[in-house]
Amino acid sequence: MINIQFVLSLVAFVSLLADWSTAQDRNARTSIAERFKRLDRNGDGKLTQEEIPRLFKQLDANNDGQVTLNEANAFYASGRRTGAGSGQGQQTPSVPMKVVRDIPYAKIEDAAPNLTSIDIYAPEKAADCPVMIWVHGGAWQKGDKGNIRGLSDAFVREGFVLVSTNYRLAPKDKFPAQPEDVAAAIAWVYKHATEYGGDPGRLFLMGHSAGAHLVALLATDESYLQKNGLTLKALSAVVPLDTEAYNLEGLAERFGGKLPDTWGVPFGQDPVAWAKASPIAHVKKGKGIPPMIVAYSGGMKPNSNPNRAKDAEEFVKALTEAGVTAEIIGAPEKTHAQIASEFGQPGDHVAEKIFAFIRKIQGNKP
Repeated sequence: MINIQFVLSLVAFVSLLADWSTAQDRNARTSIAERFKRLDRNGDGKLTQEEIPRLFKQLDANNDGQVTLNEANAFYASGRRTGAGSGQGQQTPSVPMKVVRDIPYAKIEDAAPNLTSIDIYAPEKAADCPVMIWVHGGAWQKGDKGNIRGLSDAFVREGFVLVSTNYRLAPKDKFPAQPEDVAAAIAWVYKHATEYGGDPGRLFLMGHSAGAHLVALLATDESYLQKNGLTLKALSAVVPLDTEAYNLEGLAERFGGKLPDTWGVPFGQDPVAWAKASPIAHVKKGKGIPPMIVAYSGGMKPNSNPNRAKDAEEFVKALTEAGVTAEIIGAPEKTHAQIASEFGQPGDHVAEKIFAFIRKIQGNKP
């Protein structure tokens, strides 16, 4: 039997996508807001997968299980489209590049092959290019390497080879599966970078949300790279892009001594595990921790989250006190989703400062 409500929702959503694809002026943005409101049947200001069954994963820029009007407008503004392949949110690049998808970096029993694979985006004539390894977000429980939005354009335009990596996800695979997998991906890239025009001597690491936590952890707890035959010196610089998980024990204190599901599912409720998973707990002098530039957003608008700034500042302070080169970028005008989805777009001061930091780290080497 045909579900009439589902059909009506699907028709309305297709109409919404048509507006997003063709609108060119303020009237179109008004139309988006109106249609968004109509699809938002419970009036909570968010769309769920049930309310918009098609393209939900592409629109859900920060992989938090809901689509906001900001994410809808960002999708419209960038003209994003879905592409072929196993990843989510893939787009047609606007910058000439070579793209190779679904390269396995490890084989793990009972793990889907896609979860231990990478995608590579390289300049057409790449040779000895710096390499940026991107780690997606999604609360350590979802997300995909294909959901890179405009990152490939931004980095290839700057002369980088961009590597986007997947990793095993909770609840099936809990911590430390995630940093173990990312470390294995880094080791694979270190070994094979030259085959794709990259310079293994200039490996950079960047992640958003849960991915920001993972890159910060891998840059401070050397054990993961050591298991793969590398040291922290393999990383030229690291860019955590907006996370609250630098100090899980401090995070739990905000919630009465227990982690909510967002963090509790991957990390559990054991303070010993929290300490192992907290990047700030591993910051010490003389470890060779790579330079870091740490960015934070204003949180989920309209409800800003001052803890994001506080957490980032505390982490950067710990790094500098340990003698690590570290800088901070505040983007309180951006939401948690926007700080990633708008990366590299015209006027994005976050990307500008990150690229300037990287150029300084590598001595302005082109």
